[in-house]
Amino acid sequence: MTATIPNVVVIGGGVSGLRAAMEILKSGVLCRVLILSNESRRPYDRTTLSKFISIGPSIPERLERPTPLRGSENPNIEWIQNVKVMRVLVDSSRILLNDGTSLSYDYLVVASGVRPRRAIGRTSGESTPPVVRNVNDGARLYNAYSQSDHIGVFGAGVLGCELATAAVTFTAKVSLAASEPAPLWSVFGDTMKVPLINLLKSKGVHFFGSLDRAWLSSSTPDERECALFGPNKAWFGQGRSYSEVQAVGCIPNTDFLSPFLLCPMTNKVSVDRSYRVEGAPQIYAVGDVASVNIGAGRYDNAELWARASQTGRAAGRQIATALGATLLPDASTIRPHVMQSQIFGIRLFSVGRRYDEGETRVLSYRSKGCADGALVSHHYRGERVGAALMTSDGREMNQFLDLASTMSHY
Repeated sequence: MTATIPNVVVIGGGVSGLRAAMEILKSGVLCRVLILSNESRRPYDRTTLSKFISIGPSIPERLERPTPLRGSENPNIEWIQNVKVMRVLVDSSRILLNDGTSLSYDYLVVASGVRPRRAIGRTSGESTPPVVRNVNDGARLYNAYSQSDHIGVFGAGVLGCELATAAVTFTAKVSLAASEPAPLWSVFGDTMKVPLINLLKSKGVHFFGSLDRAWLSSSTPDERECALFGPNKAWFGQGRSYSEVQAVGCIPNTDFLSPFLLCPMTNKVSVDRSYRVEGAPQIYAVGDVASVNIGAGRYDNAELWARASQTGRAAGRQIATALGATLLPDASTIRPHVMQSQIFGIRLFSVGRRYDEGETRVLSYRSKGCADGALVSHHYRGERVGAALMTSDGREMNQFLDLASTMSHY
């Protein structure tokens, strides 16, 4: 009697799902690995989308033909692309697809990621404002920017600030709007409010904070443009237009999963520290769709790009071991990872640590007449629990400097 080859199915064609698939195949176990993706492209680096928008004069090549991630062309990985998962039937270990077909699995990796949240509603006849999630979004936004005199960016987190940075290369009139009272509020809170607003102003970007969410969702484009740029449009000349982009957070892609698999606090997939789904031992969740239960009602999320890859690697190793592979300890799972953003010449580093250490975000700057420094804000369980100003030699200063007058930009 011929033994049945186990089926490992990965939902999601991003970095974490690909990394899980690669790790399983690397172990040498005999199995079939299939990735389901709702895109026509193989996995690529999404973190570069907002950074390449400002490169012209034509649509940047990396937006049109993004570089595939290492391993995405592995001939031992099977792909079904341009497909949507409708439902995962946990009891029967089956996956229902939008074309009416179904697949069985022995192990399942949920790596479906997140989709952009929309704070702005759509009125009759109004086109949906761009968001940035894939290369098509990036190309659409590039075209909108290049044809606009006024650009409004809604959302002042890391992505929103990057998009505002790109916008000033297209037009002199840019506004950054948010429901929070300051740019990068989730990173630094009040700590950097005045210096960051002054920095934006020096670059020609007007910041509008503490906007009412209900107004954002119900207002028309004309009302939003008037609020951000004033009623007199004569200054801008003729023949061009106002455009806007949203960067107001994300919603996990978990609609196809049963509610008992989800964390009620985040609506992400609830997993243990091995990324195994609680209540379904043959299912794993990785990347930014997973919430790790670290005990006492606390959950940790893997939101950094490099850390998402790390979760995929860890889950892949767990599945390979369950299929009979003998693996050596993986030292790489304890290494911190860094994501870098450029915001008007200031470098923002997000340092991913293990789930029990939270994340650290560092704003690097040069100040006149003194050594290089960095503002360090430590996050734990999604909360800002402290911040300190560090000098380049690592010494902690007792108070924050007012960088509004001392900051000089690259």
